[in-house]
Amino acid sequence: MSDSLYQRILAHYTIYEGEVWHLHIFESDGKTIRHYPATQETAHTLFIEGIAIICRTVRNDILETLDAYTQAIPKYGMLYCAKKISEIPLLGNDKSPFVIYMAKYPTFKLTHF
Repeated sequence: MSDSLYQRILAHYTIYEGEVWHLHIFESDGKTIRHYPATQETAHTLFIEGIAIICRTVRNDILETLDAYTQAIPKYGMLYCAKKISEIPLLGNDKSPFVIYMAKYPTFKLTHF
């Protein structure tokens, strides 16, 4: 994750390590990531109204595929598209930093956080 103000995110659906997590809070210390179910409002947490993807840096062709799925959210729904995205192998080097991509309401255009 970036060294920005937000070290904690919460999204409707988050894809991490090939799994889809619904309303989980993800935290990073810059080296590791941990997550847990959101049970109450949490201060200093970025809420993403849509889908978040936490992964290592990915190739542009994979980003185009991810964007195509996020653009389909209005037609097929967030859960269906999140499951489809989780099936895509997000190739990245274990030494590359974690990045966050997000697709937020209302456009669901894939953007880098």
